Amino acid sequence: MRLLACCLAAALAATTLAACDGAAEPDDETGAARTYALAYTVDGTYAACTIRYRTADYETRTAEVRPATSGPNAGRIAWRYDTPLRVSALDGGFGASVAATCADDARKGKVTASVLVDGRVADTQTTADFGATAVATTDLRVGSR
Repeated sequence: MRLLACCLAAALAATTLAACDGAAEPDDETGAARTYALAYTVDGTYAACTIRYRTADYETRTAEVRPATSGPNAGRIAWRYDTPLRVSALDGGFGASVAATCADDARKGKVTASVLVDGRVADTQTTADFGATAVATTDLRVGSR
């Protein structure tokens, strides 16, 4: 009985220390989880862009974006999506992605799509072709990044 009590105390202490290291949070069902700060950005000079992105709810959404008409980004496509993203070991990871397909009559645009994780660029892609798509992706798992 005393051996069982010692083993339980050691296991509890190890779990508590693992939860404090910032790498993973305890998860009742899976044993490990992590919350990331996920952001997608699209910046460009096209007249219009169709942006497809994956949300923290594992849904794909679409946004139709035109250049800003005033402010520091006037004349530019400047779009951003920010969300906390919780990934558990049971999820098997999260495939973050943003894709921007853009066009204009002058055929002179350029667009950059980026995925940021915890404030750092995980992937960025640029295209300058008429109707081409810039796609940025990254895979997030517990214990990665």
